[in-house]
Amino acid sequence: MAGAGANVGILDVNEEVGNLLVAELNEYVPVIRCSDGWFSDGADAECNRRACFASADVSNWNSLLTAFETVYGRFGSLDVVYANAGINSFDNLLEDEIDEGGRLKAPALKNVEINFHGPLLTTKAAVYFFQKQGGQKKYQLVITGSAARYVMQELAWHWYLLLNSAHNSLTMQSLQ
Repeated sequence: MAGAGANVGILDVNEEVGNLLVAELNEYVPVIRCSDGWFSDGADAECNRRACFASADVSNWNSLLTAFETVYGRFGSLDVVYANAGINSFDNLLEDEIDEGGRLKAPALKNVEINFHGPLLTTKAAVYFFQKQGGQKKYQLVITGSAARYVMQELAWHWYLLLNSAHNSLTMQSLQ
């Protein structure tokens, strides 16, 4: 996308990898149109960057919103949001874990938080910033899912597949 002229905001919990990707993108396509409408001659180092990084946990609203604000503030608009965060953990909601006091522990829900809440929160933030632009330009929300739900049927994948089905349903609902 950067090679085609897009400004790219990378959001991730892994700051090291995110910053490496941003450095690679900025080296690949270093010149952008600055806010004054002129192409940078390289004198303005901040203007002369097509990609930026913002740390974000997609399962945490404040973290995600802050990242969107950072990218929107940096580039002044959002054209495409590509929701691709996901994990493949094997949380077993039916397995009982007992704490030191003999009480049942809450189940691990990180898979739900990232694979289902993440796309919901990302959609909410993206639509807010798209609407903030006043409908003067086209924008696109892309929510990725996994084909694993069609080919993997083992019980160990049950929660992952359930969340992925909900994820795909969200995509279909947003198309209507």
